[in-house]
Amino acid sequence: MIDHAIPKHAESAKQLETDCIARVYLGKYRTGGNAAHYSLKNLPLWLNVLQELQMPTNEYAATMGQTLALLHWAAEIDANDVEFVLGSPRQLSEPGLMSKVETIARLRYNTSTRLGYGMQQEPSQDLVIDEGSQISSLWILDFDCCDAITMDVTGAEKAAVAVVRNDPYTPKPCQLGDHDYELWKAFKDAYLAKGAQVVELRRLDKDLPEVFIQRLELFFQMKKEGKELPKFHRGPFCAPLSQ
Repeated sequence: MIDHAIPKHAESAKQLETDCIARVYLGKYRTGGNAAHYSLKNLPLWLNVLQELQMPTNEYAATMGQTLALLHWAAEIDANDVEFVLGSPRQLSEPGLMSKVETIARLRYNTSTRLGYGMQQEPSQDLVIDEGSQISSLWILDFDCCDAITMDVTGAEKAAVAVVRNDPYTPKPCQLGDHDYELWKAFKDAYLAKGAQVVELRRLDKDLPEVFIQRLELFFQMKKEGKELPKFHRGPFCAPLSQ
């Protein structure tokens, strides 16, 4: 994996460092350039690298969709600047704890998630890199820039802006027939399905997950055209948005 991500610097990186944070970029292809500034603690796994490694990108996309739906409509946060990284499954004694976000929802603003509050959305099935390898899962890091959202259309729009700004982790909206359509479809379908479950349980407006997806498609198009995205009020304890 390291050899594919940073081929010219793989050996020096492996010799200098032992910790590895592999960032799963489902919305960006590697286009070349100087990779000297990458390290094992900042290892980008671009979409074409993941495809070359035959990683289960559609399952990663579905997991991202499910997780964002939970963060938006259960935890009531915009998921701004969160990072999806690859790691081993967490061994927990309580069944089903991986898919719960009640703990995060109860956290006060500016609470550190560095120790003990990292959340993992358990994939629908084990993700095996290759025969004999360790099972891998997606983890989420860095909740310090997240902000609260309202359970209405404005909240859906604020969440959509946050996801667009968090490019390149999530898949880009695609039309049927486009190269990455299946990846986008896996993300979209999983988000809508999980979102529908959550809003029904919480008796929220059933259209909110669909509104989020519609705004996400619109805002990605606006970004592509160089248009300015909508601005939203940020809470007093929230880290400022990077430009």
